[in-house]
Amino acid sequence: MRIGFIGSLVPTYRDHLHSLNRSLSGVRRYIDQINGFIAFLGPDADLSAITPQMIVRYRVFLAKRGCSGATIGNALTAIRSFCKWLVVQGKLVDDPTRAVEWPAHEDPIVRALSNEELSLLFRVIAEPEGLSEEEQFYWRRNRLAIYLMLYAGLRISEVSKLLWRDVYLDDNMLVVQRGKGGRRRELPIHAALKEEMKKVALRRPTWPVAGSIEHEPLTPKSMAHIFERWLPKFEVFITAHQLRRTFATQLLRRGATLRDIQLLLGHRSLKTTAAYLGVNPKDLEDGLNLLPASW
Repeated sequence: MRIGFIGSLVPTYRDHLHSLNRSLSGVRRYIDQINGFIAFLGPDADLSAITPQMIVRYRVFLAKRGCSGATIGNALTAIRSFCKWLVVQGKLVDDPTRAVEWPAHEDPIVRALSNEELSLLFRVIAEPEGLSEEEQFYWRRNRLAIYLMLYAGLRISEVSKLLWRDVYLDDNMLVVQRGKGGRRRELPIHAALKEEMKKVALRRPTWPVAGSIEHEPLTPKSMAHIFERWLPKFEVFITAHQLRRTFATQLLRRGATLRDIQLLLGHRSLKTTAAYLGVNPKDLEDGLNLLPASW
């Protein structure tokens, strides 16, 4: 398969992304998006083919394939990054994406779990008696993964990458080495989460906290089986992201500041955290009730 002239630039662009300390998964996503655009342009295309008109045609192409506004926006963002790099390299005079409009899209609403749903979840994941050694391992692994999302607010990808060398039980702290955007953050360990972690008898530094029985890390896709296969067996239908949203929402309702929640979630800005939490009618009611009856 011919990669063409534009395709020949991709390895150097990949090195550029790595030099920015981007996460490996983030680099892969960008490269996949760029390769998709190059395939659309065709193997004989040169840099003169990267025009606003062609980028708009690609946007229309993705829309006709049924891609969501968010997916199309991600593709355009990767193309913009590539074009800006080409400008810096002196291979393009100007960034052609400046004249391109991004599609409007609404973020899907991820609902935090209610207290009733949380009570059901805890009843379901309570460890039953009579499990074999192997069954006990998987049960405790799944339960621990759920606790890491609910009590530390970790993303499913962060849970899958967490190693014991980044957990300091004596200091009540764990470290997310490369969260979203390659950012590092230190998090306190909640007492309930600490108790779950202490149930793991062998905690060798290079082993994953919630990995396979062979002590290998799980991919986020494999870890998602907890929510796609394991919990549904008990009539519990939730997502990993709902646990993270519940973590943030419960903190807000218990008086945590927006700044505290931002740092715990690993968001770059307060604006992201505010949009992430959204507005709950119950929170509005509680806030309204803070007003005195008279002055």
